[in-house]
Amino acid sequence: SEFWIYLQEHEDAQNQVQKYVSVLQAKNTVIQAIPPVIFTLYAGPWSDVNGRKPLMILAMFGYIISNVIFILNVYFFYELKAEYLLFESLQDLTGGRPVFCLAVYSYMSDITTSKVRTKRLAFLDGVFPIGYTLGNSLSGIIKSQFGFYYNFGFGILFATLAILYCCFMVKESRSIRNEGEQLKEESMCRKGQAKSW
Repeated sequence: SEFWIYLQEHEDAQNQVQKYVSVLQAKNTVIQAIPPVIFTLYAGPWSDVNGRKPLMILAMFGYIISNVIFILNVYFFYELKAEYLLFESLQDLTGGRPVFCLAVYSYMSDITTSKVRTKRLAFLDGVFPIGYTLGNSLSGIIKSQFGFYYNFGFGILFATLAILYCCFMVKESRSIRNEGEQLKEESMCRKGQAKSW
């Protein structure tokens, strides 16, 4: 577009834009960091009592909010100021990535035995960067072939599918943990009865 050509031809304007973007990114970093820190302090103990699924779903809902805001920013690109990109920070009111990771790692710890826990957590550690790298690689192709709307639309689609999967396919870890504890107690009772005979 004309704007990008103008920036390439006028170094002073390019420097001003870069300073402006740097200030916005600094503000965005601060705004995005505060809610998850506060949220995470309370989310961990809360999820011990109420389960991990609500936190997973809430954090994924934040990704939907973020992508909707990006779509609105693309649609109103010429009408809105760049500061409207800071509304992306609304995603972090749901806890963002820190709360999602807290919920997922806690869930994995709940449902695995000590024998396989390390292996499962290591697998989880490997899946996140693979998904991130794959998503970033595909986003460039999708943007060049179809435009920004499809990038953010796919983000909404996959976050929605993840929420549905979590709601209907993922069993709450508290019930799995309670079943495991009950089986362990029954096993110990049987062993105790066998010894008394």
